[in-house]
Amino acid sequence: MKKPITVLMTCTGGDLAPEYLLAMKNSERYDVTMIAVDGNKEAIGRHFSDAFHIVPMGGADDYISTMLSIVEEHKVNLIIVGSDGEALSLTANRAEFEKMGCQIACPSADILKELSNKASTYTRLQNAGVTCAEFHYVDSPIALQEAVEVLYQKFGEVVIKPAISRGGRNVFVIRNDLEQEQSYHGGRETHCPLNIFQLKYQKQIASLFPVVVMQRLHEPTYDIDVLSWQGKPINIIPRQRHNPAGIPFDGNTIRLDENLLKLGKQVAEIFNLSWLLDVDVMCTKDGIPVVLEVNPRMSGSCPASVHAGVPLFDNIIALALGDIPVAGNAKDGTVILAHKSLRKAS
Repeated sequence: MKKPITVLMTCTGGDLAPEYLLAMKNSERYDVTMIAVDGNKEAIGRHFSDAFHIVPMGGADDYISTMLSIVEEHKVNLIIVGSDGEALSLTANRAEFEKMGCQIACPSADILKELSNKASTYTRLQNAGVTCAEFHYVDSPIALQEAVEVLYQKFGEVVIKPAISRGGRNVFVIRNDLEQEQSYHGGRETHCPLNIFQLKYQKQIASLFPVVVMQRLHEPTYDIDVLSWQGKPINIIPRQRHNPAGIPFDGNTIRLDENLLKLGKQVAEIFNLSWLLDVDVMCTKDGIPVVLEVNPRMSGSCPASVHAGVPLFDNIIALALGDIPVAGNAKDGTVILAHKSLRKAS
C-alpha cells in the first residue's frame, strides 16, 4: 500500500508545470495529494492538481499568512518551492510551518542568503579549491572602471551583472568583436563594445550596485539537478541545454561528464545542501566547466531528469518521510525533446 502524503508546489504557472505536477501525482511509491499555488489565477497548474490557490508574491507582507492558511486547510506535509523569493520567505519562517507538521524542501535561510549573492558563492567555491571564473565584487564607480579595464585587457570580454538578482536581468557584456550594441535573451542582456559601454551604460550601473564584474563564460550551458541530504549527494544529473538561455525550454541532453558530476558533488558538500537545487554551469574559452549560479530551489526544467530515468520527485518525498531514495537509471547522451509533453528522442 502506498504511503499517503499531501504536497504543495509553488510557482505552477510555467510551461513545464504539468510535467512536475503529474510526476508527483503519478508516483509509483506514494499516494500524493497535490496542491498547487501561483500568483496568476490562470496558471496552468490549476488544471493538474487536486486543489489550487492564488497567493501573493513571495516577498509580500501577507505571503506567509496566506501559505500558513493553505497548509492548515489541506494538512500539507511538504512544500516544494519553485522561486527564489518564495524560498527566502518560507525558510525564514520555517519554524511556523514545522509546528503544523509541514516540511519545506529548501536549505536553511542562511545558506539561501549566501547562495543569492554571486560574489559570496564564488568566494566560497574558490576558497574550497573549485575553479571559478575570475571576478571582482564592485560597489563604486571607480572600482567598476578599474575592474572592467583589468578584465578587458586580459580577456577582451567582460560581463557585468548584479551581485544579487533573479532571472538573469540587467546583464551587460562588453565584447571586442562588436561595433554596435545588441540585445540578447529578450532584452535581459545588452552586448556592446567597450566605447559604447563607457559612454552609454557605465554611469547607469551605479543604480545596480553591488555588481559582479567577471570573465565571460561560453557555451555549452548546463543545468545540474543536485538532490542531496546534509551535504551528501543522492542524485546528480547534468543536462546540456539545447537553448543556452534556458527560456523557452527547447530540450536537454543528459551529459554524465566526470567534471560536471564532480562540480555537482562539490557544490552539495561545500554548502552542506539538502533537498533539490539547480546549479547553472557555463564554460571558459578552453572548455572548463565552472559554476555560474546556484539556485536555491529546483530548476523549472528538472522534469527532463525524471523523463531520463531519475525519480527526483519520489526521492524528495522519500527524504521527507525518512525512506530510502533510489539512484535511477539515466544514461549519458539521452535526449529529452521539448514537446507539449516531454519525451525521449527515439
